[in-house]
Amino acid sequence: MAGSSRGATLIIHKLECPADATGDIFEACHDNRLGGVEFTIGEALYTTGSEGIIEAEVPAGDVQVIESNFEAIATAGEAFVYCSVQTTEQEQPAAASSDVLFEGTTETGDVIVPGIPAGSTVICDWYNRTLPTATVTIHKLECPADATGDIFEACHDNRLEGVDFTIGDTDVTTDEDGVASATVFAGDVTIVEPDFDTIATAGKAFVFCSVQEDGSGEVLFEGDTTTGEVTVEDVPAGKEVICDWYNRTEVEATPTTTAEPTEEPTEAPTETAEATATPGPQLPETGVGAASGPSGGTLALGALLFAVTAGFAALGLRRRPAA
Repeated sequence: MAGSSRGATLIIHKLECPADATGDIFEACHDNRLGGVEFTIGEALYTTGSEGIIEAEVPAGDVQVIESNFEAIATAGEAFVYCSVQTTEQEQPAAASSDVLFEGTTETGDVIVPGIPAGSTVICDWYNRTLPTATVTIHKLECPADATGDIFEACHDNRLEGVDFTIGDTDVTTDEDGVASATVFAGDVTIVEPDFDTIATAGKAFVFCSVQEDGSGEVLFEGDTTTGEVTVEDVPAGKEVICDWYNRTEVEATPTTTAEPTEEPTEAPTETAEATATPGPQLPETGVGAASGPSGGTLALGALLFAVTAGFAALGLRRRPAA
């Protein structure tokens, strides 16, 4: 690279800017500073501080600047870079055209800043363009295959801790409340449960995903999966989508109680004597006609009753007053 023995100062302002940002990029994104980003400036390696700034002493002339982790950070695949000579202590959003050394995009994270004047200060605003992001949150639940009625009411409290998911490109594990979240790029997001076959013992899960933050409740996915993989389409930028993920589980059959077989008696049952009616008082037998007719005692008793009755009747007649 061409240069001069007299050096200059090159300052990097490391920024990020959503790919869908509109209007003046300085106004829209200049406060979105990124710390901890590595650059190679000339032959030396630098890292941005908490304010997203690197200050390097460089030789005058052409200076190469390379961002080390460009593809990971510039998720939209490009950066807009604006380098200008500063004529005042405070950075100007737009310099005179003669002071602009580089203005354009890079898709590789590699820029050569040409003709840096000796003794000058050059500031390069380096805007990595990023894909808009959203948040996807999983509520991991289990629900018996024979559950009926509203599945939310029946099973939403059956949380599962320690279940692994891949949300987009991020691996997460549910916490003690059965919740796991990941920041994803807006758009279509694929969710995979790696241990689906083990946990969803009934072979399927019901998944319900809806937008939460704006209160619209827009449903993005509602249905079953038999593979443990679901793609949620059109996840909106800047929003949170909650997916209730109900693994259906087999219901164990309740064992039927079987009556115990009756054991054969080891001894013959004791015979119980039939109750014998106690005879009431009986008149003496005469021995004559006992089998077929009234006994003599019975006839005598009848005659006696007849005589007594007749006597009372006669007495009654006697006491009747004369006519």
